[in-house]
Amino acid sequence: MGYHSSDMVARACIFSIRAHWTPSKLPSSLLDHILEVAELVRSVGGTDIEQSAAWLHAVAQDANVPIDDVRKTFGVKIAEIVENLTSPPYFRDKPILERRALQEHRIRTMDCSVKLIKLACLTSEIKSVNRGYYSEWSKQERDDLIEGSYWVAMACWGVSGSLEREFNLAYLRARDFCR
Repeated sequence: MGYHSSDMVARACIFSIRAHWTPSKLPSSLLDHILEVAELVRSVGGTDIEQSAAWLHAVAQDANVPIDDVRKTFGVKIAEIVENLTSPPYFRDKPILERRALQEHRIRTMDCSVKLIKLACLTSEIKSVNRGYYSEWSKQERDDLIEGSYWVAMACWGVSGSLEREFNLAYLRARDFCR
């Protein structure tokens, strides 16, 4: 591609923020999530490819960016990771526990880069519960999110001990928070 690796991570950051931007402004909770996932992956020693994919993890699903655009801009490996992190359309309308069960089954077949970013994503989502970002959800919906996320996280186990500990801490806090 002709770019240094750190350039790739910076370009992924800019691409992601632009892709998620709407005329009414990028929601701060989404920006917080994207930043947190990228930082978690960086903090546990994720490669430049993993860090770039972490910035881009939600562009296909949440910003409707075609995977081909990711492939053309960032290459095959990053596009494959983003595609594997994107839930298939038939997952999206399922209740949270059913969706998480499908994600758990699917993630088991993925490579370590996908699992690392997924675990960072789940950690950020569970931390968001603790910050009150899901306060408009019913208690049952929050409980389902927390428990379903735990199932998916267990399918990612083995990719990063420090990230697994961070997820566990957030998970335990979220369970207490939602009681």
